[in-house]
Amino acid sequence: MAQIIKIGNMRGKGIIAIGFIFGLIFYFLGMHIGNEFIVDLGVFILLTTAILFFIYGLLGAIGIINRIFK
Repeated sequence: MAQIIKIGNMRGKGIIAIGFIFGLIFYFLGMHIGNEFIVDLGVFILLTTAILFFIYGLLGAIGIINRIFK
């Protein structure tokens, strides 16, 4: 469990930052062009990034709770 928390804390931030940037790029590019599919793709990437952010936050909270009660 501790190994999962360490991996989540190290690699999660880069994945979240890249996903957020790409989601915003696709969203605004689709709005500018007027293509509905690209807008939906950007929203999907942003939602997936938000879910990943939530999961990594949960893993970090579990790690903090484990450190407190050890």
